[in-house]
Amino acid sequence: MSNAASLVRYVWSWLNDNTWQEYTKQQCEQFDEALAKKQTEINVDKDRYIDVSLSFNDIVTNFNNVKDPNLIGIQRRYDDKMKRRAVRREAVSVDYLKGVKFCFMDSQIVDSKKKKSKELKSIQDNITGMQGSVTTTLDSKVQYLIVMPNEIKSTDAAAFNNVLASAAACGTIAIESTFVNSCISAKKKVDHASFVVSKKTVPVVAATTSTAAAAAATTTTATAVAADSQYFLAGSEWTGICGSGSDQYVMNLNLATIDKAGEINGTLNWPTLSQAVTKFKGTLKDHKITFEEYELVSGDPDEIELPNKYTATIFLDKISGGVDESKFELKLAKSPSVDLLRPLTNYKGSVTQYDQFKLKVTKREDNQLEGTIEWPHYKANCTFKGVIEKETIVVKDYSEGKVLGPEIKAPFTITTIQDKNNVSMKITVAN
Repeated sequence: MSNAASLVRYVWSWLNDNTWQEYTKQQCEQFDEALAKKQTEINVDKDRYIDVSLSFNDIVTNFNNVKDPNLIGIQRRYDDKMKRRAVRREAVSVDYLKGVKFCFMDSQIVDSKKKKSKELKSIQDNITGMQGSVTTTLDSKVQYLIVMPNEIKSTDAAAFNNVLASAAACGTIAIESTFVNSCISAKKKVDHASFVVSKKTVPVVAATTSTAAAAAATTTTATAVAADSQYFLAGSEWTGICGSGSDQYVMNLNLATIDKAGEINGTLNWPTLSQAVTKFKGTLKDHKITFEEYELVSGDPDEIELPNKYTATIFLDKISGGVDESKFELKLAKSPSVDLLRPLTNYKGSVTQYDQFKLKVTKREDNQLEGTIEWPHYKANCTFKGVIEKETIVVKDYSEGKVLGPEIKAPFTITTIQDKNNVSMKITVAN
C-alpha cells in the first residue's frame, strides 16, 4: 500500500511586500500539528500568531491583489491585530531520498514466471515519491539493493548470496524493504544500519556423486541457529525493526544491567518516533526474555503508548519476538566495550570459514576410506585417510601437496547431510 499522503509536506510562508518568506521547517511542522488539532490561533513566536479562522474570501478582502489559491490565514501581532501579513500553505513533494539510487533484488533474479507484486510496486512508488530513483542495472551508481521479505525467506540460498555478492562488488548495500517506509515515518532518510541484509549461512548443496562440491567450515553451525543468550550482555546494543504490515519502526534496545537472577534493565530508542527513549525492565530465563516498557524518558507522549509487554527468544546475535500484534527482529549491533572486561575471566568464540572443495573416494575397505580433497580456490590437492562412522568420515591422516590449501590439520570430521536427492558436506575441525 502506497503512502502517497505521507509523500507530501507543507511549506508555510508569509508575504513580505511582494515576496513570500518561508517559515522554518520546524515551524511548518508545528503549524501542521496545530492545524490538525483544529486550533484557530497558531503561535509563531512571543509577538505573533497566525489566524486560521477565516475563509479564503475573508483573507483576500484583507489585502490588495493577493489571491494565491494556497492562502490559509493571516499573521497578526498580539499587541496590534491590525498589523497583518498574508499566510499561505503550499504542498510540495518530499525529498528525503533525493539523489539516492535503488535497485530491487527482484530485477536481478531471472524467473520468467514471477510477477511484480503490489507491495514491490508500492515501495517503488514511495521511492520515486521521495525523489529517489530506481534502476534494473546493478552498478556502482546504485547505493541500495532492496530485498523484499519473501525473498529473504524463500529465495534459493545460492542465488540470494550471488546477488548480494554482486551488490557488494559494486559497493551497493543490501537492505530490507522496510527501510523505505521508515524514511516516510521519520520524515527523513534514516540510518540504513538497522536494515542491512546479510548472506544466508547454509551448507552448499552438491550432487550425489563420488565427487561432491561442499562447504568447509571450522564449526558445526546448523542452518537453523539454536536459541542461545550468551551474547545478551550488559552494555550490548541491539537494533532492528518493530511493526506490523506497512507500519514499521526502527527499534534500538540498549541493555544496561543484568544480574545473576536474570533481572534486566535498559532503554528502548525509537528514532522514527521523534527520537523517543523509553525504559524497560524484565527477566531473562534460559534463552527467553520478557520485559515491560514502562516509562517515557524523552519524546512525544502522544506517539508512545505505555506500558507495553514484550516477549522474545534470543538466537545468539539475533532476537525475535512480539509485542501486542506487532513483531520485532533485532540484531546485535554493539558488544560491551572492552573496558568492561574483567581480569581472570574467560571468553569463548568460534570462527567459520567457507570454501568450496571436491571430495573423491579412491579406496574403501569396510569402514576404512582413502581419497583426495581438491580446493579450487587454492588450486591445491590433498590426500586423506579416515574411518566411516555412520554419516561422518573421521579423517585421521591428512597430507598436503606442493600447493597448500586452507590451514586444516587432522584429526577432523567430514559430515554428510542427505536432503532429498542432494548431499551437502561440512568439514569440522576439533577445538
